[in-house]
Amino acid sequence: MKNLLRLIVALTAIVCVTLAMSSCDPKQEPNPGPDTTSVDTTGTKPNPGPQPFQSILELDDNGELTAIPFPCVDWLGGEKAVQAFEQSKGATLDGTIDKNGKKILRYKTGDPKGQQPTRMYIIDPKKSLLETSSILIAAKLVAEGNDINDNMEILLSDAGYQKVHDAKGIAYSNGTYLLVFSEVNANSWAIAYQSAGDPSQLAGILQIKDFPYLKKETKMNAYTFEEIEAYEKNLGLRKQTKKTANYVIYQAIDPSKVNLTYVRYDIYPNGDKPSGPIVRTERFSMSMYRQPELRSYFELNGFTYEGAFQNYAQKFVNKDLAVRLRLSDQKPGAIISFEDAPDLYHKDPKPEKPTFQALYRPLLDVFGQKISKDSPIIAREKETHPDCEVKFRTADSIKGYKYDAIVVDMPFVTKLDPADRNKPRAVSYVYESLSGSTIEKISYVFSQDWVKAKIAGDNVLIKDFMTKNGFTYKGKEKIDEPFMKADLYQYYNAELGIYFEYSLVSGIQDTSMGVFTKTPTVTF
Repeated sequence: MKNLLRLIVALTAIVCVTLAMSSCDPKQEPNPGPDTTSVDTTGTKPNPGPQPFQSILELDDNGELTAIPFPCVDWLGGEKAVQAFEQSKGATLDGTIDKNGKKILRYKTGDPKGQQPTRMYIIDPKKSLLETSSILIAAKLVAEGNDINDNMEILLSDAGYQKVHDAKGIAYSNGTYLLVFSEVNANSWAIAYQSAGDPSQLAGILQIKDFPYLKKETKMNAYTFEEIEAYEKNLGLRKQTKKTANYVIYQAIDPSKVNLTYVRYDIYPNGDKPSGPIVRTERFSMSMYRQPELRSYFELNGFTYEGAFQNYAQKFVNKDLAVRLRLSDQKPGAIISFEDAPDLYHKDPKPEKPTFQALYRPLLDVFGQKISKDSPIIAREKETHPDCEVKFRTADSIKGYKYDAIVVDMPFVTKLDPADRNKPRAVSYVYESLSGSTIEKISYVFSQDWVKAKIAGDNVLIKDFMTKNGFTYKGKEKIDEPFMKADLYQYYNAELGIYFEYSLVSGIQDTSMGVFTKTPTVTF
C-alpha cells in the first residue's frame, strides 16, 4: 500500500505539471519539433499519412460517457506505440520536452467539440517505456463539484476499479491500471494513467494476433479444412485435436501464450447449420468488453466495438473482412462466435466512363525484357491503365505477326463520351521485337480520325505530351522518295536513353507512325 500511495502522489503531481507545462524551465519552451504526424521518430518505417479525428470518448444520446476513456496505455510499446495510437486517432504532435531524463510528448487531438483537447505522455527513452499517460477532458464528463460524478463512479465500479481511500487525491485501481483524477480549472479535469505494477509481470489479456482463420467477404460455409489447416500451421499457436466431416478443433499448444485456447471451425456446405469459428477463452469475460486491454486486443486482430446484442452478448465487427463476432459469457471466461456480415460486402462501383486521352504513356523501362504471356509487364499495365485492355499476341505469319507481342488497347470508342468519339487519338500501342523475343520498340497505332487530321510531329498535342514525359524535341527531317513522302520528327529522353520518332507519311496511302526506340533512324 505504501508503494501505491507513493505512486499516487507522484502521479497527481505529474498530471498537473505536465498538462499545464508548468514544469518547464522558463528558458526551455516546449519544442514543437518537426511535423511527425506521419513519421516514426523511433527509427522504424514511416506510419501512414494523417488520419481524420477519431474520438476516444464513447457517449450516449445524452452526452454522458458510457466507458472509461483511455489514451495509449501500451507501457512496453513506448514512444512507438504512442505515435501509432495518436496517428490512428488523427492527433498531431504539439510539442516535446526533455526533462530529468524523461521525454514528454503533447498531442493536440483536433476535437471539434473541445471535449478532449490534449493528451500527454511521459516516456523513459533509455528503457523505451511509456511511464505515464494523461488526458485533458471536459469537467462535465467526469466531475461534479470537486469530486468525480456518479456516472464516472459507476463506470469505474463496473470495470472492477476500487477507490484508494488513503490516497491524497482521487485515485482508483483495478490491479492493472492506476487512475488519478485532478481538477485543472473550472472547465477541465485531467486523468492520469499508470500501470499498477510492473507491466511485464502483470497477468492480463495478451496483445497477440491469435484470432481464428477468417476470409474476406466469403460465406463461412465455403471455407475449407485445407485452408484452415494451412492458417493454423502457419500461426503455430494451436494444434489440431479432432476432425470430423463438418468440424475441426484446434487447442493451444501452450495456453499461457494465447488468449483463445480452444477453436472449433464448423463447416456445413449446404447451409443446414451455422458455419464459422467458435472459440473459448479464460483470460477475459463479456463484462470486460469496455476495458481498454480487451478493446485493444480486438482492434489488433481487426475488430472494433459495434454494440450490444439483445441482453446476452456484445458485438464487434471487422468491416474490411465483412465479419462480425459475438462475445458472451461462459464461466469461467467467455465464448466468441463468428458470423458472416453480408451487409458489409463491398459493392463494386459502376465503372465510370474513362477520361479522354489522345495518347497514353507506355512503360519505358522495359526495353530488353522478354515478351511472354507471363510477363510482369501485363500486370503492370493493368495496374497503370485499368481502363485499357492488355493482351498477349502470339506470332502469326499469316496475319503478318512475325514475333510475339504485348498489345495495350485504349478504351473502345463506345466507352467514350459521344463528344470525344471522333477526336484524333491512339487506339493502341504494342511492345514488339525486331529480332526475337525481347522488346526493341514500342509502336503506336493511330485512329483513322488521327490519320485524316494529318497531325504533324511538332503539333502541340504531341509536343506537350512528350515534354510532360521528359522528352526534348530534336528536330524534323523530310523524306522524299518516288513512292513515299514523309516528315520524320524526333524526340529524345536523355534520362532513359530513349527516342520517340513520329512519321507523317503521304503517298499511295496516307498514314501516321509513332515509335519509341533506343536505335534512332536519323541523328540530329
